[in-house]
Amino acid sequence: MPTRRRAALILSSLCLLALVSFGMALMAGSLKFSPGEVILALAGAESPAGDIVFQLRLPRALAGG
Repeated sequence: MPTRRRAALILSSLCLLALVSFGMALMAGSLKFSPGEVILALAGAESPAGDIVFQLRLPRALAGG
């Protein structure tokens, strides 16, 4: 496999892994949320899940902790 193509494959794989890890960070915690609940919270739906995602989990996930 050519070097440029291999580098692109590795980079895209790492980006996908980072997105999956970010999504898991938003769903994981003492209160487990489904992917649908997290998506609704990020879309702006008013719910307890939205408060937890925006006030606790999103800042932690963005900080990488």
